[in-house]
This record gives sequence, structure tokens and C-alpha cells, in this order.
Amino acid sequence: MGSAVKYQRTLFEPEHDLFRESYRSFLERHVAPYHDEWEKAKIVDRGVWLEAGKHASEKLGIPIGLRTMPHVDEAAGFRMGMRGAVLVRPDGHVAWRMPYLPGDPASEIAAVINTLLHPGRA
Repeated sequence: MGSAVKYQRTLFEPEHDLFRESYRSFLERHVAPYHDEWEKAKIVDRGVWLEAGKHASEKLGIPIGLRTMPHVDEAAGFRMGMRGAVLVRPDGHVAWRMPYLPGDPASEIAAVINTLLHPGRA
């Protein structure tokens, strides 16, 4: 079989490479060591969200209070699964919820917080 064709990417900016490296590093530290265990148990540990929140807090320079919640029934109003997360404002208002674990939870949280703090910015 022949080797892969190498080419120069012109679509992406340097920020994309930084994002890709940040995501790869996050996965290597907080997901890869536990992947087999989680696959066997058919779960993703909720601690991944805590680490993602810490990462986003450091990246944005904004303190974020992080907690895990016990499993709650959908009737409690959160409407998220065991792999989900919720962002609650200091006044108790649910500002965002994610019912599943996205590919890059740290970037997802950072993007949401930026949107909430800077509405109207692209």
C-alpha cells in the first residue's frame, strides 16, 4: 500500500492548530487512560466535565464553581443524562445544558461562557 499524500492545509488558521493540540492533550490526560474501563462499564465518568470546567476556567481566566450532581430524574427539571452537564448562573437560572458528552467538553464550556458573557459577538 502506498504512503499518504501530504499537502499544505490552507483552510485553517494557527488557532485551529492550537485548538487541536489543546483537545488532543485534554483527551490524552483525562479520557484515554480510562477509555477501556469506561467502554466495559458503558459509561463516561462525570469527572471529565469537572476537568473540562477547570480547563475552561483557566483558559478564560474566569473562576467557575464546579460540582457533580447525583443522578437526577428528568422530572427534576435538568433534562440531562448521566453524561450531561448544566451551567447554572449564580442566581440559580439554568443558562445552558448539554445532555451528552461532546467531543471536546472544555472547548464547549468555554464557547458557551463566552457567548453568555459577550452576547452578539461572533
